[in-house]
Amino acid sequence: MKPLIVPSTGQRNKPTHSRTGIGAATELVIGTDGWLYVGRDKQRNDCPFGQTHRQSAGRLINRQAGRLAGYTDIRILILALIFIHIKTEKNTMKKEPLFIAFSTQKGGMGKTTLTVLAASYLHYVRGYDVAVVDCDFPQHSIADMRKRDVRQVMEDNHYKQMAHVQFTALKKKAYDIEESTAMEAIGVAEKLQNKSELDFIFFDLPGTLNSAGVLKTLAAMDYVFTPVSADRVVLESTLQFATTVNDNLITTGKTNIKSLHLVWNMVDGREKTELYKAYEQAIAQLGLQVMHTLLPDSKRFRREMTGTHKPVFRSTLFPVDKSLMKGSNIEELINELCQTIKR
Repeated sequence: MKPLIVPSTGQRNKPTHSRTGIGAATELVIGTDGWLYVGRDKQRNDCPFGQTHRQSAGRLINRQAGRLAGYTDIRILILALIFIHIKTEKNTMKKEPLFIAFSTQKGGMGKTTLTVLAASYLHYVRGYDVAVVDCDFPQHSIADMRKRDVRQVMEDNHYKQMAHVQFTALKKKAYDIEESTAMEAIGVAEKLQNKSELDFIFFDLPGTLNSAGVLKTLAAMDYVFTPVSADRVVLESTLQFATTVNDNLITTGKTNIKSLHLVWNMVDGREKTELYKAYEQAIAQLGLQVMHTLLPDSKRFRREMTGTHKPVFRSTLFPVDKSLMKGSNIEELINELCQTIKR
């Protein structure tokens, strides 16, 4: 890469703040080393803008503009300020995490389990930086799971060794889990953002829209994934929830939600594919979307750390054990999720 050299127009602004008396600027050079050089009357003086990019843009521009004024023409001064702005923005810009919730008003549909499985897979396997806000008051199931996981690791040498190997290889710690109420969840998420740069923040919400703050927090999500089963009672309740969110929030533009997707969960392998196709046609008529991945009804989804040291499926400290992945469709679900949210 060659340095960018901008010649002077020969016009010069009034020397009101000249501190050196060197003379009019003849060129501006943005070097490949990230420094800005200002040439004055065939002399080149270094202006190490790159060294001060951590300061606020306002203070930086004011100070450097004062240095250049008096012997720099207007064209070069403007370009210098643009350079300062670009350097400052590049080094102060933080990632904006996506807010994601597995949410439904029907209990027992696996929203908490799916939140943990997705968070752990993305954080420990895919390398994303993740946090979880557990606002399912008062039980706080995910926060309690983390306490059980930590206790098991601290008391069992087998899991302690597993944790040591994993976190040494990853070179990062376990993802944060913060307890909250639905009313305060977004404020808690903002504190997590300020604490570290994150790719995703998952929210485990209460199972009813009538709980205080749930609708407000749900409206702040970027994406909502709603687990559903082919049971008629569950399906009717879930569709009522999904259409309420879609019709009153998403389609009205009164929300941050980009899309809501139903997720088939607890699928009985004996049920015919035609049944799900028929359901999906009816769901499409309601203006709702369904994920292609189907999650089986399997006891492995509830398998946590135990004293028998069996492979772990659900944990806040470990991803799904590779020996249990086949047939679970968790990897397929995460792949589809990442495609949906474009990450």
